Amino acid sequence: MVDSKGVELTKKHIYKLIRNFEFEAGEDFVDQNESIVNERCMLFWMFGKGYITGKQITMYAKDSSPLVDLNDILTAYEVPFALFPMGQCEEDAHFKAMEVLAELISEVPHYQERLLEIVNEYERFTSYEKYDEAFEEEYNESMAKDLKKMQVKYAYVEDSEEETENGN
Repeated sequence: MVDSKGVELTKKHIYKLIRNFEFEAGEDFVDQNESIVNERCMLFWMFGKGYITGKQITMYAKDSSPLVDLNDILTAYEVPFALFPMGQCEEDAHFKAMEVLAELISEVPHYQERLLEIVNEYERFTSYEKYDEAFEEEYNESMAKDLKKMQVKYAYVEDSEEETENGN
């Protein structure tokens, strides 16, 4: 699929569209577009990719709150099944979360259509070229960061929790 300028919707291009939206709107993309992807699909997709653990999926399945939204999954603080569940979503974690969201959107044509509807609604969000170099560098830096190491950095370490439970 391609955008209105004929550019293929790769993960990188989708990331740039999302970040341009955030920069131009002055607001988090997910705050404005929570329904772009299905939350349950996102969670199980992240589990299948190895971005979250089986323990986290089990916590989600046991959670009694029906009010889980995309922000909870990607960037929430103290939500045990989130991408960064126990740490604040600092800037680098936010970029990584948007990279993960861009990856899912790049793999599902229906989500690509939703993204195009959003960015085409506001012409200023489609003219990402003026920020292209900055977003290119940001994307490359985010790609270079290991998600598991970032999850450790933001205080979610499943192994040490298990060691504590086992008394080690």
